[in-house]
Parts: sequence; C-alpha cells; structure tokens
Amino acid sequence: MTTELEMLEFGGGTDFVGQLAAAAGIERDAAALGATGLVMNARLVQADLRYGGRDLDAVAAVVRIHQWAIARQALELATAIGDVWLQAAVLTNMSCNESDAGEPQRAVEAAEKMMAVAATGGVTLNLLTLSHLSTRPSHQPPTHRQADPPR
Repeated sequence: MTTELEMLEFGGGTDFVGQLAAAAGIERDAAALGATGLVMNARLVQADLRYGGRDLDAVAAVVRIHQWAIARQALELATAIGDVWLQAAVLTNMSCNESDAGEPQRAVEAAEKMMAVAATGGVTLNLLTLSHLSTRPSHQPPTHRQADPPR
C-alpha cells in the first residue's frame, strides 16, 4: 500500500479524481487493518492532491496530520527518556487533537492511554484534562488542557 501511495503522490498522473479515489481506498484498507500511520499517510496524499486541485481546505487537513505526527514523535521521545509526566501531557494533547479533528474514538483511546500512563507512573491528573471528551456544541471553540506539572 505504501508504494501505491508514493505512486499517487509522486507519479504526476492527470487523473485527479481517480488518484483521489485510489488514495481514499488505501485509507479505508489501512483503517480496516488498524494501520494508523498508513491511514494518516493516505490522508496526507489526499490532502496534497486536493491542494493541487486548488482546494484550500486541504491545508487544514495537512495541519491536523502534522499535529498528529509531531505528537507521536513527542510521545516516543518522552517514552525514551522515561518522563511519565511528559508522556501524560503529550497523550492529553493527542486526545484533544483527535477530539478537535472529529475523531472521538481515537480521542478516547488516547485519553485511556494517558490515564494508564499516569496511574502507572504515579502522575496526579487534573480531571479537566478530560473535559474535551464531553459533548461540545459545534459552535463552541475547542479547549486544550494539559496534565498538571509535577510538584
């Protein structure tokens, strides 16, 4: 699937609609396999194709995908250095980002990981860190909260 995405992104074809449909198909297949990284890569290819087709809304999709990638890198680093408070804070941000992106299931999964990390590492959480998981009217702006710093 990765090679197919590279061909779509860098192949320079002229069948915009077909390329977009193929990338969406790869995203669906990757989602069925639980391959989140590949799903996000397929979304990035779709956003790139849409942007090439003058769809300026694609920029917002690219920003969300980059936020996702940066958060995962930050989580890997926090885990590598053993900073449990930082892991909880990054997972909180990841959960907020997923919620803001309209991905409630992934928001809950990130929040559950955050709570598990906090419980295992003895990090005290501020319950406001979970407020983004409540139903929020669509007109209300998102709120971002992080775990309380260590004391």
